[in-house]
Amino acid sequence: MKKIFYIALFILSISACSEKKRIDPNPVENLVFGKVDTVSLLYVKAIQKFGKVEEGWFQYAKTFIYNNRGLVSEENLFLQYTQLRAKFIYKYDDDDKLISCDVYNGQGELESKITYTYDLVSNIVYQIQKSVINNFIMSNYTGYLNENGKLTEVIFYDNNGAELSRKKYRYDELGNQIESSIEFNNSVNISSSQYSDIDKRGNWLKQIIYENNEPEIMVIRSINYKD
Repeated sequence: MKKIFYIALFILSISACSEKKRIDPNPVENLVFGKVDTVSLLYVKAIQKFGKVEEGWFQYAKTFIYNNRGLVSEENLFLQYTQLRAKFIYKYDDDDKLISCDVYNGQGELESKITYTYDLVSNIVYQIQKSVINNFIMSNYTGYLNENGKLTEVIFYDNNGAELSRKKYRYDELGNQIESSIEFNNSVNISSSQYSDIDKRGNWLKQIIYENNEPEIMVIRSINYKD
Protein backbone atom coordinates (compact mmCIF):
# COMPACT_ATOMS: atom_id res chain seq x y z
CA MET A 1 0.00 0.00 0.00
CA LYS A 2 2.85 2.40 0.78
CA LYS A 3 4.26 2.00 -2.75
CA ILE A 4 0.84 2.75 -4.29
CA PHE A 5 0.51 5.79 -2.00
CA TYR A 6 3.80 7.30 -3.12
CA ILE A 7 3.09 6.65 -6.81
CA ALA A 8 -0.19 8.52 -6.33
CA LEU A 9 1.65 11.38 -4.62
CA PHE A 10 3.98 11.91 -7.54
CA ILE A 11 1.19 11.68 -10.07
CA LEU A 12 -0.46 14.51 -8.12
CA SER A 13 2.68 16.42 -7.35
CA ILE A 14 2.67 19.97 -8.68
CA SER A 15 5.68 21.99 -9.78
CA ALA A 16 6.28 25.45 -11.22
CA CYS A 17 7.71 26.87 -14.43
CA SER A 18 8.54 30.51 -15.10
CA GLU A 19 9.00 32.32 -18.39
CA LYS A 20 12.38 30.56 -18.80
CA LYS A 21 12.09 27.25 -20.62
CA ARG A 22 12.88 24.40 -18.24
CA ILE A 23 12.73 20.64 -18.33
CA ASP A 24 10.27 19.65 -15.63
CA PRO A 25 9.67 15.91 -15.13
CA ASN A 26 6.83 16.27 -12.63
CA PRO A 27 3.81 14.52 -14.19
CA VAL A 28 1.30 17.30 -13.39
CA GLU A 29 2.43 20.70 -14.65
CA ASN A 30 1.17 23.73 -12.72
CA LEU A 31 2.24 26.80 -14.67
CA VAL A 32 2.71 29.96 -12.60
CA PHE A 33 3.44 33.37 -14.12
CA GLY A 34 5.34 36.04 -12.21
CA LYS A 35 7.80 35.97 -9.30
CA VAL A 36 6.18 33.67 -6.76
CA ASP A 37 7.00 33.26 -3.07
CA THR A 38 4.49 30.57 -2.03
CA VAL A 39 1.50 28.74 -3.51
CA SER A 40 -1.20 27.01 -1.48
CA LEU A 41 -3.71 24.54 -2.90
CA LEU A 42 -6.82 23.23 -1.18
CA TYR A 43 -8.29 20.05 -2.69
CA VAL A 44 -11.99 19.51 -1.94
CA LYS A 45 -14.68 17.19 -3.25
CA ALA A 46 -16.49 18.69 -6.26
CA ILE A 47 -20.28 18.49 -5.90
CA GLN A 48 -22.67 19.13 -8.78
CA LYS A 49 -25.90 20.91 -7.81
CA PHE A 50 -28.49 22.59 -10.02
CA GLY A 51 -26.16 22.49 -13.01
CA LYS A 52 -23.22 24.03 -11.16
CA VAL A 53 -20.11 22.55 -9.53
CA GLU A 54 -19.79 23.59 -5.88
CA GLU A 55 -17.17 23.20 -3.16
CA GLY A 56 -17.54 20.07 -1.02
CA TRP A 57 -15.61 18.56 1.86
CA PHE A 58 -11.86 18.66 2.47
CA GLN A 59 -9.66 16.05 0.74
CA TYR A 60 -6.07 17.25 1.25
CA ALA A 61 -3.91 20.36 0.89
CA LYS A 62 -0.48 21.31 -0.44
CA THR A 63 1.86 24.25 -0.03
CA PHE A 64 4.86 25.12 -2.21
CA ILE A 65 7.84 27.35 -1.45
CA TYR A 66 9.77 28.88 -4.37
CA ASN A 67 13.42 29.88 -4.53
CA ASN A 68 14.85 32.99 -6.19
CA ARG A 69 15.20 31.13 -9.51
CA GLY A 70 11.45 30.56 -9.70
CA LEU A 71 11.71 26.86 -8.85
CA VAL A 72 9.83 24.90 -6.20
CA SER A 73 12.31 24.17 -3.40
CA GLU A 74 9.87 22.65 -0.93
CA GLU A 75 6.46 20.95 -1.09
CA ASN A 76 4.29 20.07 1.91
CA LEU A 77 1.36 17.64 1.88
CA PHE A 78 -1.41 17.83 4.50
CA LEU A 79 -4.01 15.08 4.85
CA GLN A 80 -5.81 17.21 7.42
CA TYR A 81 -5.78 20.99 7.69
CA THR A 82 -2.85 21.06 10.13
CA GLN A 83 -1.49 17.49 9.96
CA LEU A 84 1.68 17.30 7.86
CA ARG A 85 1.87 13.98 6.01
CA ALA A 86 5.00 14.49 3.90
CA LYS A 87 7.62 17.07 2.97
CA PHE A 88 9.51 17.06 -0.34
CA ILE A 89 12.82 18.94 -0.71
CA TYR A 90 13.77 19.48 -4.38
CA LYS A 91 17.27 20.02 -5.78
CA TYR A 92 18.26 21.26 -9.25
CA ASP A 93 21.37 21.49 -11.41
CA ASP A 94 22.79 24.71 -12.86
CA ASP A 95 20.46 24.40 -15.87
CA ASP A 96 17.40 24.31 -13.57
CA LYS A 97 16.69 20.64 -14.24
CA LEU A 98 15.25 18.71 -11.30
CA ILE A 99 17.85 16.11 -10.28
CA SER A 100 16.76 14.84 -6.84
CA CYS A 101 14.14 15.00 -4.12
CA ASP A 102 14.34 14.03 -0.44
CA VAL A 103 11.04 12.76 0.99
CA TYR A 104 10.33 13.17 4.72
CA ASN A 105 7.37 11.94 6.74
CA GLY A 106 5.31 14.17 9.02
CA GLN A 107 7.65 13.51 11.96
CA GLY A 108 10.64 14.86 10.04
CA GLU A 109 12.23 11.48 9.31
CA LEU A 110 13.83 10.91 5.91
CA GLU A 111 11.93 8.06 4.24
CA SER A 112 13.11 7.98 0.64
CA LYS A 113 15.20 9.63 -2.03
CA ILE A 114 14.23 10.28 -5.63
CA THR A 115 16.72 10.79 -8.45
CA TYR A 116 16.14 12.04 -12.00
CA THR A 117 18.42 11.44 -14.98
CA TYR A 118 17.95 12.64 -18.56
CA ASP A 119 18.52 11.63 -22.14
CA LEU A 120 18.20 15.05 -23.76
CA VAL A 121 18.84 13.73 -27.26
CA SER A 122 15.74 11.54 -27.08
CA ASN A 123 13.82 13.85 -24.68
CA ILE A 124 13.51 11.17 -22.02
CA VAL A 125 13.66 11.44 -18.21
CA TYR A 126 14.20 8.50 -15.84
CA GLN A 127 12.94 8.64 -12.26
CA ILE A 128 13.59 6.20 -9.43
CA GLN A 129 12.52 6.45 -5.79
CA LYS A 130 14.24 4.28 -3.15
CA SER A 131 13.63 3.77 0.55
CA VAL A 132 16.50 4.95 2.77
CA ILE A 133 15.90 1.99 5.12
CA ASN A 134 16.38 -0.99 2.80
CA ASN A 135 16.99 0.57 -0.65
CA PHE A 136 13.62 -0.83 -1.78
CA ILE A 137 12.39 0.69 -5.06
CA MET A 138 9.14 2.51 -4.30
CA SER A 139 8.57 4.18 -7.66
CA ASN A 140 10.21 3.82 -11.06
CA TYR A 141 9.19 5.47 -14.31
CA THR A 142 10.35 6.56 -17.75
CA GLY A 143 8.94 9.85 -19.01
CA TYR A 144 8.82 11.25 -22.54
CA LEU A 145 9.08 15.03 -22.97
CA ASN A 146 7.80 17.34 -25.69
CA GLU A 147 9.72 20.27 -27.20
CA ASN A 148 8.69 22.48 -24.26
CA GLY A 149 10.06 20.10 -21.64
CA LYS A 150 6.63 18.86 -20.55
CA LEU A 151 5.81 15.21 -20.04
CA THR A 152 3.56 13.70 -22.68
CA GLU A 153 3.75 10.10 -21.46
CA VAL A 154 4.95 8.30 -18.33
CA ILE A 155 5.42 4.54 -18.00
CA PHE A 156 5.60 3.10 -14.46
CA TYR A 157 7.45 -0.18 -13.83
CA ASP A 158 7.56 -2.72 -11.02
CA ASN A 159 10.80 -3.93 -9.39
CA ASN A 160 11.25 -6.56 -12.09
CA GLY A 161 11.03 -4.07 -14.92
CA ALA A 162 7.51 -5.06 -15.99
CA GLU A 163 5.12 -2.27 -16.94
CA LEU A 164 2.60 -1.39 -14.22
CA SER A 165 0.71 1.49 -15.78
CA ARG A 166 0.96 4.16 -18.42
CA LYS A 167 -0.17 7.79 -18.26
CA LYS A 168 -0.52 10.34 -21.08
CA TYR A 169 -0.98 14.11 -20.91
CA ARG A 170 -2.32 16.99 -23.01
CA TYR A 171 -1.78 20.72 -22.35
CA ASP A 172 -3.37 23.99 -23.38
CA GLU A 173 -1.50 26.81 -25.13
CA LEU A 174 -0.37 28.23 -21.76
CA GLY A 175 1.07 24.94 -20.56
CA ASN A 176 -1.67 23.92 -18.10
CA GLN A 177 -2.54 20.24 -18.16
CA ILE A 178 -6.04 19.83 -19.58
CA GLU A 179 -6.29 16.05 -19.94
CA SER A 180 -4.64 12.86 -18.72
CA SER A 181 -5.38 9.19 -19.25
CA ILE A 182 -4.20 6.26 -17.15
CA GLU A 183 -3.96 2.74 -18.56
CA PHE A 184 -3.93 0.09 -15.83
CA ASN A 185 -5.04 -3.57 -15.83
CA ASN A 186 -6.54 -3.29 -19.33
CA SER A 187 -8.71 -0.33 -18.33
CA VAL A 188 -8.40 3.39 -19.15
CA ASN A 189 -9.40 6.27 -16.87
CA ILE A 190 -9.59 9.75 -18.38
CA SER A 191 -9.27 12.97 -16.38
CA SER A 192 -9.75 16.53 -17.64
CA SER A 193 -9.37 19.96 -16.05
CA GLN A 194 -11.11 23.32 -16.38
CA TYR A 195 -9.53 26.50 -15.01
CA SER A 196 -11.22 29.73 -13.89
CA ASP A 197 -10.88 32.78 -11.61
CA ILE A 198 -7.80 34.11 -13.43
CA ASP A 199 -5.85 36.76 -11.48
CA LYS A 200 -4.07 39.86 -12.84
CA ARG A 201 -0.88 37.87 -13.50
CA GLY A 202 -2.76 35.38 -15.67
CA ASN A 203 -2.73 32.59 -13.07
CA TRP A 204 -5.81 30.49 -12.34
CA LEU A 205 -7.19 30.33 -8.81
CA LYS A 206 -9.76 27.57 -9.32
CA GLN A 207 -9.49 24.20 -11.07
CA ILE A 208 -12.15 21.53 -11.50
CA ILE A 209 -10.92 18.01 -12.23
CA TYR A 210 -13.30 15.68 -14.03
CA GLU A 211 -13.03 11.88 -13.93
CA ASN A 212 -14.68 10.27 -16.95
CA ASN A 213 -16.67 13.50 -17.53
CA GLU A 214 -17.94 13.72 -13.93
CA PRO A 215 -16.68 16.47 -11.56
CA GLU A 216 -14.47 14.87 -8.92
CA ILE A 217 -12.11 17.40 -7.32
CA MET A 218 -12.08 21.19 -6.98
CA VAL A 219 -8.71 22.87 -6.40
CA ILE A 220 -8.67 26.31 -4.79
CA ARG A 221 -5.34 28.05 -5.22
CA SER A 222 -3.85 31.11 -3.51
CA ILE A 223 -0.58 32.70 -4.63
CA ASN A 224 1.80 34.99 -2.73
CA TYR A 225 4.02 36.99 -5.09
CA LYS A 226 7.49 38.32 -4.36
CA ASP A 227 6.67 41.71 -5.88
